[in-house]
Amino acid sequence: MQPTVKSHGYKGLSYDRPALQAAMRKAYDSLIDFVTTDAFKTLMEDLGAFHPIHRPKFVFDVLLSDKALAARGIKRPENILIQRSAFGDRRPIIFVVKRFLPEEFSNVWQNVNITFDN
Repeated sequence: MQPTVKSHGYKGLSYDRPALQAAMRKAYDSLIDFVTTDAFKTLMEDLGAFHPIHRPKFVFDVLLSDKALAARGIKRPENILIQRSAFGDRRPIIFVVKRFLPEEFSNVWQNVNITFDN
């Protein structure tokens, strides 16, 4: 009788699930650290004060501009992206904060993100 081997999945890849999970956790932690700063929370309060039809302009003018973010005391790390986004099911996403995983994981998972609804 052969011993039972517990699979971590991803047969044939150079990493296992715990390695992918660790990379994802590290990336999510950096996103959470960024969006929970006092300056970013203040920016979100300012965004929330606008009527929903005016929020996309605020996102374009402020969140997508490193210069406008810096004027509010927010320095976007180079490895974090802020992008407009939309999903096919028409969720009311107004923007996402995204970070790519290391290249070695891209054949299974490319990025993690936090979405912000309108």
